[in-house]
Amino acid sequence: MLNYKGKVTLVTGASSGIGKAYAEELASKGCHVILRSRSKEKLDILTHLVKCFR
Repeated sequence: MLNYKGKVTLVTGASSGIGKAYAEELASKGCHVILRSRSKEKLDILTHLVKCFR
């Protein structure tokens, strides 16, 4: 099993679908997640959610 804690990751397409699920999973494992998306509104919601994992 890989140790993701403290690693930095970049997730594109993070506002929905696989990108969103991947961002949530990485954040829950302790990664610092950089999120990229075309939809600022959806990205703002995900950003708040990811910060809750910290």
